[in-house]
Amino acid sequence: MSGVGFDNNVKRQGELYRRSIEDNRRNHKEEIENLKKSHDHTIKKQSESHSKQLGKVEKDHIEVNDRVRVGQKRALVEKSEQYDKELARNKNEFHDLSRENIQNWNKNTKS
Repeated sequence: MSGVGFDNNVKRQGELYRRSIEDNRRNHKEEIENLKKSHDHTIKKQSESHSKQLGKVEKDHIEVNDRVRVGQKRALVEKSEQYDKELARNKNEFHDLSRENIQNWNKNTKS
């Protein structure tokens, strides 16, 4: 092999090596960009999903609180009515008993 042929072969091998390095760098850069895009897309979807779930949880929480509040209010009204009825019944019983006692006492003192 002559010196010129060897020199051309070395130049060709060098050029192929540089192209290979450039291709690898370009491919690596594209892969990094693709990974970044994929990551950003994944983060965006996860954020949207989280926001939807959070909204649903907040809505459910509000509905549960409203149901509890209404139920407690209804129970309080029912207990209040029951208390008023029982109080009125106790007052009537007390007055009837007092009236009976007074009548018995009056009978006993007159006799």
